[in-house]
Amino acid sequence: MSQSNGNTPSLNDPAEISDFEPHPSLFRIFQEFLVLGATAFGGPAMVAYIRKLAVEKHRWMGTSDFQSGLAFCQIIPGATAMQVAGYVGLRTRGFAGAVVAYAGFASPATILVIALSSLYLSLHTLPPFMSILQGLRPVVVGVILYAAVSLGHPLVRGMREVGIALAAAALLLLGIHPILAILSAALLGCALLSGLPEEEVTRSSYLLPVSPHTLIAALAFIIAGVVAMAWVQPLLFHLFISMFQVDLFAFGGGFAAYPLMYHEVVRVQGWMDEKTFLDGIAIGQVTPGPIIITATFIGFVVDGVAGALIATIGIFIGSFFLLVGLFPFFDRIQGSPLVNRAARGILLSFLGLLASVCIGVAFAISWNPITVFLAIGSFVALLMGAEILWVIVGGILISLILL
Repeated sequence: MSQSNGNTPSLNDPAEISDFEPHPSLFRIFQEFLVLGATAFGGPAMVAYIRKLAVEKHRWMGTSDFQSGLAFCQIIPGATAMQVAGYVGLRTRGFAGAVVAYAGFASPATILVIALSSLYLSLHTLPPFMSILQGLRPVVVGVILYAAVSLGHPLVRGMREVGIALAAAALLLLGIHPILAILSAALLGCALLSGLPEEEVTRSSYLLPVSPHTLIAALAFIIAGVVAMAWVQPLLFHLFISMFQVDLFAFGGGFAAYPLMYHEVVRVQGWMDEKTFLDGIAIGQVTPGPIIITATFIGFVVDGVAGALIATIGIFIGSFFLLVGLFPFFDRIQGSPLVNRAARGILLSFLGLLASVCIGVAFAISWNPITVFLAIGSFVALLMGAEILWVIVGGILISLILL
């Protein structure tokens, strides 16, 4: 009698056999992730929706294969939910599957953020809209604080971890580039920390080969486009490079991108002030799909629809190529104690970086009893399990009534 190994459905149940679809069409993958991208809220919670889609609903893969992909997506930079979507496409239909999964999952949020950004630029000076924004800014501070706590809870085990996080915060507040703070934390992690316990390391049960020729051709196409953009549209080129480097160093999920975005967009490029940056985070939070979609808002503010599309591509493309290029080497990457210690140091640095961003943007808020209540209330609500979408909606309603 055949037994299930966790990667295929049980052969004892005919219903399961009829539902099993290991190689769906590219259109089917795009369609399913388009619907998911239009309806899934909740940041990291979206991974659960993707698992339900790929493992339970369509049985494109087994639980162990999904867990292997999730573990890999958590140790490379970029938005975790977006990468897990790409992994499902990669696992089922190779490179093309990963492309259409990314495109389907990101499209609804991209379109919605472009529409909301246009409304924002047109209406943000009107009194009702100003009241909403005045209330949403402290709510976003509460969201960022919650992100720091949720990221740090499984990581901080003693004073060494606290010291690395505080060192990263101090470096950013002193004006050091956040990438240097991240690299410093990686070195401190290698020197001071232990790696993940063996039982927390997930091994890959399936390595999907991706043709080197396909990767080289795709990279050559992207590089040619970036070079042409640098020649024809320098502003779009700088926008792409800014989002690209944010993506490559945003370890720990979408929230980890905010300190890098803040430094690049507000401090270095001066494309917007702290208040506008907070408004962009709020717009990204009220839309479904990946929370890192705030990049689309930034791009729209910088250069309209073209800027929005370029920023969106830039914030996803680096981690996409890391996903498809490095997954076959997953066991060796995650099995390295040095890599594990460096990864813990990097993740700890984002606790400090998120805290420093909170300090920086707090000076841009007009604090009063109502805004203090909104910041603390949103933080507490999230700690108690409330969804981010409803916290934002509640902030909007309170702002309209009280501000």
